[in-house]
Amino acid sequence: MSEHVEAMLVVTPSGAERAEPWFKTRGFDAARTKTGFLISGDRERFERVFGVPIDRSRGELALPVPPDLQDAVSSISIGSIPHYL
Repeated sequence: MSEHVEAMLVVTPSGAERAEPWFKTRGFDAARTKTGFLISGDRERFERVFGVPIDRSRGELALPVPPDLQDAVSSISIGSIPHYL
């Protein structure tokens, strides 16, 4: 079973309409939050779409904003896993 990963996206004021379908068409689940979205999927999907290895043991990880979304997304980050999990 593949590792489940969640990332927080902070979007620009007009970015939500572009960001949500972009991630959904690439197979991510997306749930709106006050500042943007929570996206989730398996580790392999994150690595394929973002082009970086996902190493959750290193704490919080900032992901690169895809070129198509540079004007729609301010930041994308994966939080650290609490020690009790």
